[in-house]
Amino acid sequence: ILNNAIKALAFITQPNGKLPLIGDTKDFQVRNFFENIDSEAYQNFLYSIRQGEQGTSPQSEDLVLEESGWAIFRESWDRKKLPASTHIVFKCGFLSNYHRHDDDLHFTLFSDEEEWFVDGGEYKHAPKDPYRVYMRSADSHNLSKPYNLRAHRILEDSQGTGIKNYEKVDGFSTVEAKSYMFRDFENYRKLQYDRSHSKIILHDKCSPISKESQKMIKQKNEKNFATYITKFQIPLNKKIKIDNNKKIVKIIGKNKILSIDLPNFSGYIKLVKAQKKPTIQGWISRKSSILEEAYTLEYYHYTKKLDQVFNLRFLNKVDSFKATKPIEVIS
Repeated sequence: ILNNAIKALAFITQPNGKLPLIGDTKDFQVRNFFENIDSEAYQNFLYSIRQGEQGTSPQSEDLVLEESGWAIFRESWDRKKLPASTHIVFKCGFLSNYHRHDDDLHFTLFSDEEEWFVDGGEYKHAPKDPYRVYMRSADSHNLSKPYNLRAHRILEDSQGTGIKNYEKVDGFSTVEAKSYMFRDFENYRKLQYDRSHSKIILHDKCSPISKESQKMIKQKNEKNFATYITKFQIPLNKKIKIDNNKKIVKIIGKNKILSIDLPNFSGYIKLVKAQKKPTIQGWISRKSSILEEAYTLEYYHYTKKLDQVFNLRFLNKVDSFKATKPIEVIS
C-alpha cells in the first residue's frame, strides 16, 4: 500500500514540484518526507520531486487508477524536458460524501512551467460560507454540466460514475469516463492527449435520462435558453482573447499560446473575472481562508443533448500576435 501511494505521489506531483490544486489541496512544495525506502516507487518519487537529479525515471508516462478514478498523463520523464513538460490530471470517481467536491470529469493542466487550467481549491472548512460552497461546486471546476443545475451528493445515486476505458496507442493517451452527479443526467468525457502535437482533445456529452429532465431541457430549448454550460478555471496571470465569431479562444502564457477551438459550436463564449454578484465566479484559493482572483471561461450551449468537441493546442508565440488585456466579445 505504501509503495502504491508513493508511486501515485510521484506521478501526480507537477513538474514544478507542487501538487495540482484539486479538492482541499493547498499550495506547497512536495518534499521527501519518507525515510530511505528500498523500492522502485521511492526512486521514481525522488526522480519526480528532484526533476531527475536523483532517483530513477518511471517506465511509463501514464498512471491510471481506475478503481479510485484518477488518470495522470505526463508528456515526458526526460530529464532535460521535465521542468517544462505537460502534466494532466483527470478525476472521476464518486466514492464518498466526505469532503466531497463536485469534480467528476474535471482535469487540471500544467505546461511550460505554468498552470493553465486549475481547480477552485479549499478556501476554508465553513460549509455555509458562500465562497466555500462555490469552491466545492461544479462551477469552480473544468467540466461540462446542465446549465443552472447543482450536483447532488448522494453516493447511491452515482453508482455508475467512474473511469470506463483507458488506452495508450502511438503516443496518444486516452481516458473515458462517465458521471451521474447531476440528477437524471448522464455526463461523459473523453480526454485524449496527443504528445507529438502538443494537443488535447476533449469530447463532452451530457444527456437527460429521465422524462422529467427531458421535459426540462425541451422547455429551455424551445425558449432559446442555455441548456448546458462548460467552464474552465484559469489563473489571473494569463491574457485571454475571445473571438465569438470564429469561436476561438487564445490563452496567452509566458512563452506559449493555448488555442481552443470548437467545431460546430453555435453558442457563445463569456469571460468572467472575480465576480461576486449575482453569482460567485472566478475565484480560487491556494491557502486556507485566502481568496485569489481568477478567470472563469464559460461556453453556453443551446442543444437538447450536449455533444461537443474541444480542440486544445499549444502554439509558440509569434511576434505578430500582440497579447492584449482580457476581452469579452459576445456575438
